[in-house]
Amino acid sequence: MVLRRRGKQGSAPAGQPAAAHERSSQQQGSARRVPRDLAPNPLLMPIVDPRSPVTERYRRMTTHVDHLGARDDHPYRMIVMTSSREAEGKTLTSMNLSLVLAEDRDRKVLLMDVDLHRPRIHHFLLSKPRVGWMDVFEDRAELDSALVSLNQSRLKLLPAGRPPDKPAEVIRSERFRRLLRQLRDRYDYIILDAPPLMRFVDAN
Repeated sequence: MVLRRRGKQGSAPAGQPAAAHERSSQQQGSARRVPRDLAPNPLLMPIVDPRSPVTERYRRMTTHVDHLGARDDHPYRMIVMTSSREAEGKTLTSMNLSLVLAEDRDRKVLLMDVDLHRPRIHHFLLSKPRVGWMDVFEDRAELDSALVSLNQSRLKLLPAGRPPDKPAEVIRSERFRRLLRQLRDRYDYIILDAPPLMRFVDAN
């Protein structure tokens, strides 16, 4: 790490040239911050055609969510997206809704993949992330290293990572609830892409 104060550079470790130290630190920092590209997908309508009727329907969904929160006197900050069974489009809906929510510059939006049976969020990326939140859950990585920034949107993604042997136990755990509380402190909206209801008990 290079410590800087008013333009002054930090000192290099003993035995390491200052230039090499500066270059190494910049490479490490950029590796953590480089946004990823979404894979080409004609169904990501907020990216492909922001003015399409489909995109406008997603915007109406976000307005409806805001109105429900105002009616109940508290915003709905965490939204669980599920379906009755597989292949009904819940993950695509989660992605498009999240992209539309992130259009507002005042909103910090996160899409988190909590379908530990068949994680799909990472398939929207051009390159697969090396870690996900399960790596954070199992103390193999820090949370910031699992969060994915995008070039095309202010939306942040949190892929699942390596699926566990017992997904339901993970979702029911106090440790998972602590992770969600930590994320709620950072984001205005969190969309949870959950498993299908009729097949997996942890979807409930």
